[in-house]
Amino acid sequence: MSSEDRGGSFVVGFLLGGLVGAAAALLLSPRSGEETRGTLRETGIELRVRAEEVATKAKEEADDLLIRGKTIFDVQKERVKEAVEEGRDAAAQKSAELLSKYRISKETGEVPPETPPEMPPSAQQQEPGA
Repeated sequence: MSSEDRGGSFVVGFLLGGLVGAAAALLLSPRSGEETRGTLRETGIELRVRAEEVATKAKEEADDLLIRGKTIFDVQKERVKEAVEEGRDAAAQKSAELLSKYRISKETGEVPPETPPEMPPSAQQQEPGA
């Protein structure tokens, strides 16, 4: 159960408990029937107004959270997009650099200085039984 579910359940339980408590207090009070009905009516109106206020506040908070969530999502999405673009640029630059070195080494027959020279034949492992 998430905290949002518990919060909504609490509000509903609070309002329902308030209604039941108010009704019980009014019904058990030593007032006349007409006074009790008037008080019940007023209390019902007051509770409805409070419930509307709570619902309005909850909707506003939910809308604010939704806007904040969308903003955070958009910012993170933009960061990922920039990182992907930087990665593509770096890969393209490295690819161009390696291709250039390959072409130079092919034309000149030399190995580029960044690549290690091949091992001499004497240092290579000999096949077993040879």
